[in-house]
Amino acid sequence: MLKVIREIKENNISVILNRVHRLPKNEDSKIDEPFKQAKILSDNNILFSFSYAGDMEAMGSRNLPFTAGTAVSYGLNYEQAIKALTLNTAKILGIDKKEPSKEIVKQEFKPAVPRREDDKKEDVDNDYKYSRENYYNLIERGQEAIDGILDIAREGQHPRAYEVAGQLIGQVAGTVDKLQDLQKKLKDLKELPKTANANIKNALFVGSTAELQKMLNKKTVETNSERKKENENFEGKNITPEKTNTKD
Repeated sequence: MLKVIREIKENNISVILNRVHRLPKNEDSKIDEPFKQAKILSDNNILFSFSYAGDMEAMGSRNLPFTAGTAVSYGLNYEQAIKALTLNTAKILGIDKKEPSKEIVKQEFKPAVPRREDDKKEDVDNDYKYSRENYYNLIERGQEAIDGILDIAREGQHPRAYEVAGQLIGQVAGTVDKLQDLQKKLKDLKELPKTANANIKNALFVGSTAELQKMLNKKTVETNSERKKENENFEGKNITPEKTNTKD
């Protein structure tokens, strides 16, 4: 180990520690050897960073902070661990001195152009055709997969093969149901504009506050006038109260 460290320092080599959360490569190595490597490199002033390259690296990249935390728990300085995730990586890639662009890009504002009803209908039709073709493709591939797994099941007579075949059949049947529902959804979308105005629950006023106040005052005057007429009609009628028998 010391010989390797000396050669790395003499040749000014940077180190990328890949997948700290792993077992040692040699059977006679200590189980915590991968966890201590970051501290050894830091103590010898060797530039290093953490990596998660390999299988499922996109998902594994979220574990990089945990690898740094493990290295800290085995003696690595906290600040050095942060640098190994950020600045050290930039130095190794040669982008640490790259300054961000100060150029201001002005974008011209363009108001949104309202879409025509014909365009919306065309989008609905295109989406329907695209979805229907995909469902057809899935059903055909599913049937091919079913035929293949059934052949395997007949040859091996293994219960698991028949179980998988049953699952595939269920999935294909579900895709067929979705294809049938797609037709109904298209019909509902095309009928929506006819019934859209029948279920208006909220109204929206567009205008200034002065216009709103004027409209409310007009409504108040109309309401008071209607109530006055109702009262006059009520007083003009001959209403005879019902006689009630009272006992002294």
